[in-house]
Amino acid sequence: MPKASPERAAAIAAGQSFYFTGKPCSRGHVSKRYVDASRCAKCASEASLRSMAKAPLHPARAAAKATSQVRYNTGQPCAKGHDADRYTSNGFCVACDKAKSERYHARNPGLGAKWARERRAKDPSGHRAEVKRWKERNREKAKAAMKRWIEANIDYVRATRRVIINRRRSRIVGNGGTFTLKDIQTLHEHQRGRCAVCPSMKSLEIDHVHPIVLGGSSDPSNLQLLCLPCNRSKGGKTMDQWLLGLV
Repeated sequence: MPKASPERAAAIAAGQSFYFTGKPCSRGHVSKRYVDASRCAKCASEASLRSMAKAPLHPARAAAKATSQVRYNTGQPCAKGHDADRYTSNGFCVACDKAKSERYHARNPGLGAKWARERRAKDPSGHRAEVKRWKERNREKAKAAMKRWIEANIDYVRATRRVIINRRRSRIVGNGGTFTLKDIQTLHEHQRGRCAVCPSMKSLEIDHVHPIVLGGSSDPSNLQLLCLPCNRSKGGKTMDQWLLGLV
């Protein structure tokens, strides 16, 4: 067995399959190495691909290549017993590849999300196009995923809808002014989560202090949060008109 380097010895002691020295192999690859034989993982991967390239294609894979299919099925289990499709490009079992990916991301939590953010930042329009194509191919999955997200973020969804509805009302009337969800969150904090008139903390709605129907704008300075009963009672009145009517 090859002499153990400090990194390899530590990997053996920890029961790991690979170790990393940070130094290039004889072919210049700066890659992880197998603990059992100290072989460069990149070299091993390239050797495997060369071997596969020499081997005759399975008829199902050849047919998939000829028709530009991404996957094919041999009707036989892989070496690990998965009765799953294989990738046309390399012949790898889809189930094995998925399991390998899941193990990797379990060891590196948050890495997949980090990569996704970097891809979106680098090419926002390309990411949107990719998402659109996925939704078109997986309509039912997309609907189910959206439903789960809405249920998990119902308060955010309701607040966003209120913002959109009020923006639309202001545009129709042409009174000017605009506000964002952040403005409403700031207002919510300023009012300590309570109605601007009564102590209620339930069913808060966006209200225009000077009503839209009377020329009030949608600038944040003209907004307040009222509970549903107070907002319905105030309607299109100014605060002075409404409060005098309550006396």
